[in-house]
Formats: sequence, C-alpha cells, structure tokens
Amino acid sequence: MEILQDGTTALFTQCEIGSFVLPIIQGKAGENPIGLEANGTLSLSLQESKGVTGFRLGLIVPKDARVVIVQRNLGHSPQRLYHKFALSVLKEEEWYTWVMMDYMRVYRKDWKNGRGVTAWTVWQATIPNRIDLWFLTPEGLTRLFQVGVIARGEGESQHFRLVGELRGEWQLYRDNQKGIVGVPTDPVWGSFDTRRPILQDPGFKDLFEKTTLPSKTPSKEELNPPLRVPLEPNQAVMDWWSLFTGTRGQGPITPNGSDTWVCGEDFLGESDPDGIVRLPRGTIVSYERTILLGNRAKKLLKVRRIQ
Repeated sequence: MEILQDGTTALFTQCEIGSFVLPIIQGKAGENPIGLEANGTLSLSLQESKGVTGFRLGLIVPKDARVVIVQRNLGHSPQRLYHKFALSVLKEEEWYTWVMMDYMRVYRKDWKNGRGVTAWTVWQATIPNRIDLWFLTPEGLTRLFQVGVIARGEGESQHFRLVGELRGEWQLYRDNQKGIVGVPTDPVWGSFDTRRPILQDPGFKDLFEKTTLPSKTPSKEELNPPLRVPLEPNQAVMDWWSLFTGTRGQGPITPNGSDTWVCGEDFLGESDPDGIVRLPRGTIVSYERTILLGNRAKKLLKVRRIQ
C-alpha cells in the first residue's frame, strides 16, 4: 500500500485508510470528529485550543490490509513493547475501525519569561500521542508509519495538528545465525534493532504466516549504516529525530546516544515547508553550547543545520 506525501507531512489522503480525531475537553469527549485545515491543522477556535485536555484518535482500515495497529510506551517500560491497551476495534464487513478508548493527554506550561504558554501532547507514556501502523508485504518489506496529534505555536498562534509520517522501511531477511534481521532501505531509517519488539506482536506474527522472507546474512554496515562523525568543534550528527517527541520535536545526537539531545525549540534554522522542524538521522548540526536537560541528560543550544 502506497503512502501519499503532501509536502513534508504525510497523511492518509487515499480512501483506503482514513483517520479522525475527537476532542477531549475537561475530560469529556466530543461526539463529532474535528475538521482539518491546511497541513492537518485541527479546526479548533483559539478558545477551544486553550481548553482541550486531550484527543481520541481513530483509524478506518480495510479488512484485508496487511497492517498491524499498535502503540508503544517509550517511557518506563524497559522492553518498550508494542501494545493495544488503549485501542478498541469495531469489525464491519469490509472495514476495521480502530479507536483510542483512552486518550492522549495535552500538557501545558507557562514559562513566565515572555514565551507564553506552551502546549504539547504527551509522547512518553503508556498512551502516547500517536498510533503506529506496521505494514508488511508478502516479500518481507516492512514499513512503520506513525499518525498522531501534536501541538505547535504559542499564545495566539497555538494550534494542534493531525500528522502522519513514514518512520522507517526495512527489508526483513532470515539469517541462519541471527534469525530475522532487518536491512534499512535508506541509511536515514537506521537499525531495525530498536523496532524488534514488533516481531513479538501477535498480529505481526500472523502476517508472517503469509510472508516469504528471503535468506541473507547482511554485513554489520548493512544492518546499521554508519554515521559520519564531524571533525569540527561544536558539530554533531543526529542519530534520529521524531516530530512527536518533546514540545517541538526532539532527537539525540551520536555518539552520545540518549545522553545529549536536540530540541526543536532550540533550532534556529528554517523549518520544513509545513512549519515543522525535522532533523533526520545523519543531519549534521552546529551548536553554541550544551546545558543540562533534566537530571541526567544534556541538550544543545542555538542549533543550526549544516547539511
């Protein structure tokens, strides 16, 4: 199934898969889906945007689609397994309607320093701000597509968006020594190892029964394409980036792993045409200095894209 891309924000523009969002205001769910404007902006008034406390996301998927619908807790779960705790499915003759019965939360903070109030949807929780869709072709090509709701803007420009993004594509193989391995179709997707928990999902296992994987023993570089290490002072390479994390998108640099991060609010360059900051894996950035981010991690300040 092809995923159409509109500008830099991929949405389900095909009739094969539909998505809708219900607002949660002071704990009460609205009955009607919210309309969409340009770039997936939810049609909420400024007053409604300030009062919304969460969103309930839904997907309409054809019954015969080779796709698994899951969520993932990136917070305290050490295995970070995929789950369906908040998801309920209504099975009709040709369609499955998946709905979040528990909803993604909206948090806000008044910075008291002229920035005003920042809103964001919680991403590091059992009920995150997105749903993961795993596609698997009969030949073993798998794609991860995420769709969710994010907040952007501050003060009078505050708004929420329904966004979707292709997060990775890997060709799966059977390795005689390592079992199932995944080779990224582009270095930007990185290693499949961080996504391996999807192989334990019962729905994904069911798709495997209808899948013929080729046999191959990939090299270490194929499984985890190396990143260029900058030689100049105050430069770094992005390990990965997600527009769903943090308040304006977030990702760690390498080789520091999850110890040092770039946050979207600290990026000084141009955003993508849809107004969202993306610094994909392999992007080289410069920065002025680092400061503490919480108790253990650090973040870069005054970040600019070099290439």
